[in-house]
Amino acid sequence: MTNDTTERLPYWLPGYLRPDSTLDYAELQKPLRLGENAQVRQRVKLNPGSLKEPPSQGAKYVSHGINGAWEFSSGADDTIGAVFEQPTNIENAIEVRIMWSSSETTGDCLWQLEYLYVSEGEDSTASAEDTLQKTQTTSGTANVIQQTNFSGVNNLSDNDIYMSFRLRRLGTDGSDTISGSVELIGITYEYVSDRLGADYSG
Repeated sequence: MTNDTTERLPYWLPGYLRPDSTLDYAELQKPLRLGENAQVRQRVKLNPGSLKEPPSQGAKYVSHGINGAWEFSSGADDTIGAVFEQPTNIENAIEVRIMWSSSETTGDCLWQLEYLYVSEGEDSTASAEDTLQKTQTTSGTANVIQQTNFSGVNNLSDNDIYMSFRLRRLGTDGSDTISGSVELIGITYEYVSDRLGADYSG
């Protein structure tokens, strides 16, 4: 047996593992090599404490269980926002998922996500490049975790440095019918990476 890194392992070990795919694969070799074109779903969690309320129409950070959450009032367009540095290995299928709860057991909540990708030399005060809305009915059980998923987020360009985003409950809209507040507990940013096992923390 030579030192060639592409040589298969000895016969008493599984020679190699290769699912029937031309795009996503992993081989057990000497040493272990993972195909660089393998795609996996990655997730980055944003700490609610890192979010900020704007000068006007800001949501309020309140105690929630053993931790805290952002409270969005009924009858108001309460808002929070953040700047998120982009991971370096995004391929496609970007989604923003929010986790929230409410003590109310009936009604619909209308959420709106606005975002802007910014690269070096671009105007950081430009208007949002896209706006997404999702309506979700409360679960019927007080204070349980619910998830709302914003799919269809645009892919960023190679030069984009960060995403500036704003999340708003459109409490003044007639489609929002939850009579009390809702509490935002967390946000995750999910995407398909362009290589297996890459560092997706930026």
